[in-house]
Amino acid sequence: SWELKGAAKLTQCETLKEKGNTVFKAGEYERALRRYTTAKTLAESNHDLSDEDKATASALKLTVLNK
Repeated sequence: SWELKGAAKLTQCETLKEKGNTVFKAGEYERALRRYTTAKTLAESNHDLSDEDKATASALKLTVLNK
């Protein structure tokens, strides 16, 4: 996942967040936390993103942090 660039990285962040939501709802809190942490880390690694994608990554990071 560290080789992902641009929109692919944002898509992976969103996918991890949704997987985290699914396992959280199933009561698997540690698995959810791992998914959210990975999504947050990917969103923070935004040095290769366009300004528009950086804004999207920041918003996504906020939604992950609110979990």
